[in-house]
Amino acid sequence: MLKKTIITLILSLPLSVWAQPKGGAIAQQELIHDLNALANASCLIRQKDAYLQNAGYIWANSLAEGNMEFNLETVILPMKATIEKAIANTPMYSVPSEQPPLKSQALPIAYCFDVIHQPNVQALIRELSKKYSRLGKKPN
Repeated sequence: MLKKTIITLILSLPLSVWAQPKGGAIAQQELIHDLNALANASCLIRQKDAYLQNAGYIWANSLAEGNMEFNLETVILPMKATIEKAIANTPMYSVPSEQPPLKSQALPIAYCFDVIHQPNVQALIRELSKKYSRLGKKPN
């Protein structure tokens, strides 16, 4: 009976009692995660496949809406330019197809994973994360 009363009491507390403010390190990790996701979405937008392009647009839009510091001039356009440069310098991943006709099969998702880990892309992500961390901005 006591156990049931304690559980009922705990469950009746408002959510604000349980909410923990995020520490600076966690907010910084989330910002870096979102910047990497934006880079990946930007790469998908540049692929030939319409489905991947659409998914990239939707993903980038949702990231921009959820992060007030992702404005056009300071984040989105520099990210787009950096991704385009990385794409120009990174060959598409492909593997031989095992089904007839035997030709190469492109792997655009693996390709975008490689593109976002290029040194110039990661340098921009570090620069942006430091810039917004220094201003005290945190992702929503």
